[in-house]
Amino acid sequence: CCPMLRSIRELISYRELVRHLVITDLRVRYRGSVLGFLWTLINPILLMLVLWVVFSKFGRIKEKNYAVFLLAGLMMWTFFSQSVMQSLHAVIKHRGLIQRIYLPKIVFPVAVVASNLVNFSFFVIAFLIIVAFSSVGLSPTVVFVLPAMLMAFILSTGCALLLSALNVFFRDFTHLTEVLLRALFYLTPILYPPGLFGPVMEALLKLNPAYYPIVAARDALYYHRISPIEVWVSGYALGLFILLFGVSVFTRNESKFVYYA
Repeated sequence: CCPMLRSIRELISYRELVRHLVITDLRVRYRGSVLGFLWTLINPILLMLVLWVVFSKFGRIKEKNYAVFLLAGLMMWTFFSQSVMQSLHAVIKHRGLIQRIYLPKIVFPVAVVASNLVNFSFFVIAFLIIVAFSSVGLSPTVVFVLPAMLMAFILSTGCALLLSALNVFFRDFTHLTEVLLRALFYLTPILYPPGLFGPVMEALLKLNPAYYPIVAARDALYYHRISPIEVWVSGYALGLFILLFGVSVFTRNESKFVYYA
């Protein structure tokens, strides 16, 4: 437990470094891009258009406003998947820095997730503007997207810490994670409502931690309702468990990073 507490204290002490890493990442990501932050919105919308055509026209999905339904899930998934994939090399790409001076390594994956959270926030604002002018509209339940975002942030940070640590020792996780995320995308109710395939399948979907922030956000933004209490309790419980596990694995191995990164 002591290494975990030390790392958390160091993360707080080095919060200015985290802020600097986030700003640097955002600048580098959109350097030379004419549209800049707009790509945060354009990429998921282009994907949404393809999926909308395939699943609403040729599939079984009969949601009235399927494009909005789809986008509500896609924006949450985009934040989670990008945070996980980009964090895989968070420690490795700073090998030169950690070999020269002492820095708490935990700042690197946390900064990656925080950077994606900034992008995600812009996406949510753009989404709300789009929905406000659509037939779906807005309702007071929109405020519940904030605790859903926090749930997704906790889950993403836990996964980022776990996988960035493992990837230092086993680079195969770069390819394995990509495959797992692709499979998880279809096992998460993004393209379809959770109950589409019956109660047994819905119960199995609930074993997926990504299920909960997506359902909570979609309920608030699309269905104009507050998710049942079990969605919030299960989502936060799973997210916090993964976060604590990720912090534990990361802190117990970070002293070895300098030799393997």
